[in-house]
Amino acid sequence: MNVINVTNHDIDMLFCPDVEPNMCFNNHNCRECIFGHIITFPPSGTTISATPIEKHYKDEANVELITLDFVPSLESQTELQKIKREMEMKDDGYYVIIGSIIAAQAFPEEVYAMVPVPTFERAARDKKLVRSDKFTVFPIKEGR
Repeated sequence: MNVINVTNHDIDMLFCPDVEPNMCFNNHNCRECIFGHIITFPPSGTTISATPIEKHYKDEANVELITLDFVPSLESQTELQKIKREMEMKDDGYYVIIGSIIAAQAFPEEVYAMVPVPTFERAARDKKLVRSDKFTVFPIKEGR
């Protein structure tokens, strides 16, 4: 499995204890911990981004409310397609593209957002530990 990090920071991912001690993905930094093995995935060099679009409305009490929709940039769309083409040409063709929650919303079912390991939900980015067996994905919206 290939893990492609499309954020601008390292991602520390926890793998179950049954992962062999010397096993690493794409020669990434792999170290043991009490829970299992932590593998650090550095940024791929491509950052997937999106622009928030606000839709304003008011409720019965005249309070302004907004909904947010994240629209992918043309550059990010092009870069994501390039990554997917490259990954599909690899031997096993199995890959996961990991990005921010915003990128996952902008690219539904293509970019997965990370889910923190319990007790790491509020950790600083450089201390955060995420799961390797669970991701957040958003459905494709009608009309897209």
